[in-house]
Amino acid sequence: MRKILIAITLILVGCHKDYFDYGSAVFSNESNNEVVLLRNYISYQYYPKYDTILDNCVSEKCRFIKVAPNSKQTILYWTNVDKLYKTDTISVFVLDKITFDTVSWKNICNDYLIICRYDLSGRNLEELNSVIPYPPSPAMKDMKMFPSYEEIINKEQK
Repeated sequence: MRKILIAITLILVGCHKDYFDYGSAVFSNESNNEVVLLRNYISYQYYPKYDTILDNCVSEKCRFIKVAPNSKQTILYWTNVDKLYKTDTISVFVLDKITFDTVSWKNICNDYLIICRYDLSGRNLEELNSVIPYPPSPAMKDMKMFPSYEEIINKEQK
């Protein structure tokens, strides 16, 4: 009986990382404007078609996250970090709150009226210590985003 209990304990301890690991990511709005976020999980095999989320999302059916100026908001929870790091991309669309409130969703999609889009891997999240800043930080210079890091920074400085 004791051997069975030891075996069960070892199995549970060994499985802990694979099945019970968890974490979260925080969006840090470091701008002076309120923004609205839309996030999506994309399997790496579908990566080239990432923008279809805007076309396929009807505003009433999507979960938009509003983030006040100079504040932080948890935007993502996961239960298996290893899976996230190895297979997925998380796209975070950042929209201006005023545009979101005053322009139809169809026009936002058709005219691609976003401030920026981050396409982050699990490794990127790890490098950022799970804090996703807007505007992007220098640590994000080589991460996938649209427009490019340089374009976003230049626009923010004007």
